[in-house]
Amino acid sequence: RPVQTGISQTVFSKSSVDAYNKAVAQLSSVAQQQQKTVREQAQAAAEQPTDAQVAALLPVRRADAHKGTAGRVWIVGGHPGTVGAAGMAGVGALRAGAGLVTVHSAAGVPLLMPELMIHRHADLRAALLGTPEPGRPDALAVGMGLGPGAADLARELLRWQRPTVLDADALHGELAGHGHAACIWTPHPGEAARMLGTDVRDVTRDPLSAARALQQRLGGAVVLKGGPSVVAYPAGLSVSRGGHPGMASGGMGDTLSGILAALLGQGLSARDAAVTGVRLHARAGERAAQAHGYGLSASDVAQELGGAWQDLVRTAVDSVQSRINPSGREQEQQTDGAPFRPSRADRRM
Repeated sequence: RPVQTGISQTVFSKSSVDAYNKAVAQLSSVAQQQQKTVREQAQAAAEQPTDAQVAALLPVRRADAHKGTAGRVWIVGGHPGTVGAAGMAGVGALRAGAGLVTVHSAAGVPLLMPELMIHRHADLRAALLGTPEPGRPDALAVGMGLGPGAADLARELLRWQRPTVLDADALHGELAGHGHAACIWTPHPGEAARMLGTDVRDVTRDPLSAARALQQRLGGAVVLKGGPSVVAYPAGLSVSRGGHPGMASGGMGDTLSGILAALLGQGLSARDAAVTGVRLHARAGERAAQAHGYGLSASDVAQELGGAWQDLVRTAVDSVQSRINPSGREQEQQTDGAPFRPSRADRRM
């Protein structure tokens, strides 16, 4: 019997409809297989660095260091109603070792730590863009609670070619082509979906491919936040270890942005700062969970950053010592017989 379908009442035979449905099913199966293959290839290519490997990237402060050489970081954010975001980023930067941290905002940002320097500007754009070259920071974090006009201000600040973290209100697809190699973009799945013009479910279903697509579009390094977070950089992908579900609360991403800016300000590349900062943040969350349980605040996590840093370094030291026999003599490596030589990072610790 003929089957009527569609608004136009076009008549198709049952065999034609069956053939059409079969073809659609086959195409869907092929597409799903292709997506699965892409995911498997991305997963196979992604690094999963150990804590010892992450610790080897951490900056080491020289004995003659002072606050001017430990990284001058600017936090650009805060808007009426979202002033805490900039404050939490500032705390993250201080706790991650930045020598001087200044918050620039158009609103009154709370002084969460007395060591923070907070500047409120009637005209934030004019105040920042009027800064002469010698007075500019070693690294910036832009966008946390910044509000309207964030994309335009971020575009102007990117022209400074200084290491820059872009978060929250500064995450806009229109900034593609304006970034540089020392940028770190830090979207959560919702922001990533918006910039990619897709659905959040597509991002969470395949975060590796989403992070890679964003990195190719924006440049620098991309931290796609989640459980776990994914870092994409020009040469590959990295999946972070650890963390805690209790970290799913407001302010965590702002704290992470400050951490990343601090590491950039201390001389790390975008890739190394992203890989190191994400794991440092996750480890601090693990420590905070042990102390406070399931529901965590960003302040809880920030307080644990120093201990998390020590945990990572201790793991690296233990890794080096495990390769040395009890008599203190260097072991022969099994692969080629060459004696084990501590890496440059190992020697610094």
